[in-house]
Amino acid sequence: MTDATGTPMHDRDRARLEALLEAAVDAIITIDTSGTILSCNPAAVRMFGFAADELLGTNVSILMPSPDRERHDDYLARFLATGEARVIGQRREATGRHKSGDVFPIELSVSQCVVDGEIWFTGIIHDISERKAVEHAEVLRKEIEAKVSARSEFLRHMSHEIRTPLTAILGFSEMLAERTDDVLVIEGIEVIRRNGEHLLHLVNDILDLEKLDADRIEPERIDTDLREIVHDLATIMRPLATRKNLTFETRVDDDVPRLIRSDPTRIRQILINLVGNAVKFTSRGRIRLDVSLRRSPESGEIAVSVLDTGVGVSCAEPSLLFEPFAQAERSTTREFGGSGLGLAISRRLARVLGGDVTVRENDEDGHGSIFTATFSADVAPSRPRSRPDATTLEGIDAGPNLNGLEILLVEDGADNRLLLGRILEQGGARVSIAENGEQALASVDERGVSNPFDAILMDMQMPVMDGIEATQSLRARGYSGPVVALTANATRADRDRCIAVGCDAFAGKPIRRRELLTLVADVARG
Repeated sequence: MTDATGTPMHDRDRARLEALLEAAVDAIITIDTSGTILSCNPAAVRMFGFAADELLGTNVSILMPSPDRERHDDYLARFLATGEARVIGQRREATGRHKSGDVFPIELSVSQCVVDGEIWFTGIIHDISERKAVEHAEVLRKEIEAKVSARSEFLRHMSHEIRTPLTAILGFSEMLAERTDDVLVIEGIEVIRRNGEHLLHLVNDILDLEKLDADRIEPERIDTDLREIVHDLATIMRPLATRKNLTFETRVDDDVPRLIRSDPTRIRQILINLVGNAVKFTSRGRIRLDVSLRRSPESGEIAVSVLDTGVGVSCAEPSLLFEPFAQAERSTTREFGGSGLGLAISRRLARVLGGDVTVRENDEDGHGSIFTATFSADVAPSRPRSRPDATTLEGIDAGPNLNGLEILLVEDGADNRLLLGRILEQGGARVSIAENGEQALASVDERGVSNPFDAILMDMQMPVMDGIEATQSLRARGYSGPVVALTANATRADRDRCIAVGCDAFAGKPIRRRELLTLVADVARG
């Protein structure tokens, strides 16, 4: 044997070369000018699945899938005739064929050498299946992220588009109801309000589901009064049950701690969904809410069971109940309606809180269902807050008087400008209007830095110049007056972004009159 220069190889050099070929991780195959395999190393045997004696003396095209298999000899002949190299001296990606017929991606390097006066071609072949799998997974990951991002952006946009008119619908409904004694008018307004609240609840559910899918809900861990939550829930739900001639009972075991460390908003949301579901699917009988403690008094698991005597759940249906937009069967949807989101969100929220939501048949009454929500909770050391008395509640309901405060309302929606402007004026404020960020800057410039507004209510999503850019510009100019962000994009990320650009407070649409007046009074008076 000779090396590439034609110099004879010594036995020692030959042994070294053979050892290297044996130990090589990559497949190494040598062919002659007819494409016949002259040698192959063990890696080639492992990679392609052929025994060495099956490869030696066989055309190398056996290791190629169609159409390369049929074209290989023509490629080789053309190179020998013209010297035009397409593969030789280069590294390129190709496809190999296993003995089983499976194909896999390879990286191929081919070099030419002369051995005993004959031209040989040596190919070094690296299996890149794993690398390609990683690359493919990365492509899929980016595609999925892009789709998730597009979906999130779409939901954010739709949230804004739905919440914005809901602000006017709910706000004017509240305002009109307080200015008439006509029973028929009040009933009609109540229908508008109730359906507006239902639409808002549906929007919130869809956004919650999207955040849960994206793992973007971070639960709070604050002092939570379970008995207060149960009391408030009963106040809301008992009238709904009474209208259907249902009895509604609550029971909290004595060993349940008064205060736990958890997320009261999410607990309340779970229980409203479960009790609301029980009321909807129960036509006669009763509903009972039981709260109990599991594990130890120091670090426990709270279990809240909602028992009803409604339609019940068959053994085949429980898993379907917790799927988004699904209900037990089509007849259920036809008879009772609903989006099928409440239970899906409740289970996912409970799992965020370290628990779960399960369902079983109501053996106690012989029919109906028992939904049980569990969540981990540590006992809070602090004392419970006292419940506000009637006098305090009446004071809150009355709303603060803005007493001549000068407010700049920046809002592009005509209906919301009319609603919010009237609420502020009826609250005692003097209101200036701007329809976009540019007009807001002009209004501030006109008054001068020494005469700022008492508060600016800044819508965040507007044409021409949005609230983010306008607030940044105000702060860059040295404006120090309070700015309140008004936005239908009411997520924690939206809130954080508004505060980061210089807003002093944040209000999500739709906002109630008393909430608006209280917020403006608080920020304007420091």
